Amino acid sequence: MNVLTTWRRRGDITGAQGSHILHNVMQLPSAVIDEGSLEAVVDLATRHEISAYDASYLRAAILTSQPLASLDRQLLRAVKSEGIECL
Repeated sequence: MNVLTTWRRRGDITGAQGSHILHNVMQLPSAVIDEGSLEAVVDLATRHEISAYDASYLRAAILTSQPLASLDRQLLRAVKSEGIECL
């Protein structure tokens, strides 16, 4: 949703295009993941100099051993550093 908000704010997509993308994303399988220790999230954020928001994604990838997709260079460095596959 953050990406869609940014694209709409910059005028890269219209509201209708954003709605279409969001509808398609909602069709993807999803799950709720408990990141566990909040301290672990803060530790990842601090160690890798990423936001707590990004550290939550990284923590979920670590706990599930699933790859993480991002275009954020700092997050991708953190993901690689933690031995998680990047898409």
